[in-house]
Amino acid sequence: MKTLRPLSSVAAVAAVAALLVGFAAPPTAGGELLAATDQLPPCPPPGGTAEAHSEPVAPPTIDDPVACRAHPTRIEPAAAGGLPLPRPGYHHLGATTLDGWSGVIGRLAVRDPVVPAGSYDFVATRFMAKQRLGGGEVAWLEAGWVEAGWSGGGAQRVYTFDSQARAWVFFDDYVIGDGDRIWVSLHSDTEDGPPRWRAWLWWGQRWRLLSAPELAMPGRASLEQYVEVHQDRAGPAILVPPVAVDRVRVRDEPAGPFRPWRRDRVPTVFPVPATDYCLAWEHQFDAWSAGDCAATVQE
Repeated sequence: MKTLRPLSSVAAVAAVAALLVGFAAPPTAGGELLAATDQLPPCPPPGGTAEAHSEPVAPPTIDDPVACRAHPTRIEPAAAGGLPLPRPGYHHLGATTLDGWSGVIGRLAVRDPVVPAGSYDFVATRFMAKQRLGGGEVAWLEAGWVEAGWSGGGAQRVYTFDSQARAWVFFDDYVIGDGDRIWVSLHSDTEDGPPRWRAWLWWGQRWRLLSAPELAMPGRASLEQYVEVHQDRAGPAILVPPVAVDRVRVRDEPAGPFRPWRRDRVPTVFPVPATDYCLAWEHQFDAWSAGDCAATVQE
C-alpha cells in the first residue's frame, strides 16, 4: 500500500469516489450507491459478529445465487502525492508470493491496536493483489480490516483500497472488534471478458462483494498477506497485540481449486520484522501471527 493522506474536501471525495468502478459518486458518508457492474442485489442488513465467524462453504463467485453487493458507508480519498515514507515507522509483517496467482482466501483475526487518535497512523491486516506495470506504476487491490487514527473513533473497520480510486472505502455496517475473525478473499476471473479482480467478505452465510475495480492488472498477480503498521509521527511505537492470520489458500488458475499457501508449494518471500515487532510462523505460510515482540514469540 502506498502511504497516502486522506482528504477532507467534499469535492475531492466526490471526484475520486466517482472512479470507483460500479459506483456513482457518493457523499462523504452514508447515502445509497448504485452498482453499474457485477449486477448483484444489494446485501441484506448484516447480523452480529457471530455471523462472521462461520467458515465459508465455498470460495466466492459472481455466479453464486446468494452473493450480494455490500454497501460502502464512507469513502475517504487519499491526497495526491501522499506522505513521505516514515523512516522508521512503516512495517510489513507477513509474506508475498514470488510468482503470479489468481486468488487468495483466508481468515484474519481482529485485534485492538493502540492507534493515536488524530494521527495519520494506522494498523491493517489484509490481503493484496498487485502488479508492477513499468515506469514506477503499480496496480493493486487490497481488503481486510484497519484501525485508522484519522477516522473511525478508534474502531476496527472492514475496508478496501485500490490503485485506481486511491481511496479508503469503509464498510461500517459490518461491526467488528477485538477477538473477532473475518474471512476475506481476493480473486480474478475471466468469465466476462478481461480479468476483473474482486474483493469479498464472508458474513451471514453469504459472500458480499466489497470492490471490483477496473485495474490494468492481469488475471495472475503477486499476492500479499500482511499485518501492516504505519506510524506517521515520532514517539513510541504503536502497540499491536498479536494478530493471527490462518487457513490461507491460493489459487493458480481462475477456475481452479484453492490450495494451502505452503512453503513447498508456493514460492514466497517475507521481510525480516523490525525490532519493534515480531512474526511467528505456525506453518509457512498459511498460519501465522504478528505483533508486539513482548507478546509474539518469533520462530
